[in-house]
Amino acid sequence: MSYDVWMEANLGGPSPYTIDPGINHTSNTSGMWREAGCDLGEMHGSLGEECIPPLEKAIAALTANPNHYRRHEPDNKWGTVETTIDFLSKILAMCKRTPLATLVVSR
Repeated sequence: MSYDVWMEANLGGPSPYTIDPGINHTSNTSGMWREAGCDLGEMHGSLGEECIPPLEKAIAALTANPNHYRRHEPDNKWGTVETTIDFLSKILAMCKRTPLATLVVSR
């Protein structure tokens, strides 16, 4: 399984407008980002500006102490601390670009 994440805005039309294309990451490291202070499932439906603090917190935690979070890496290395930092950084950049858009998290 994996997580697909993108931003949407309601512009008054029949359906939301997708602002950023979806980015994808394995669910293998979901325990890692949760432990670091960012639960993407709980962030679904939040405004980008609301997601910035927990994303920044998680990225800082993972970057400061990567060896602590390596226990969440699967044996096949399909999802590592580094790929998780990259994934969260892409979401953070989307949220900063469109702070009033809604974060969509699909699993």
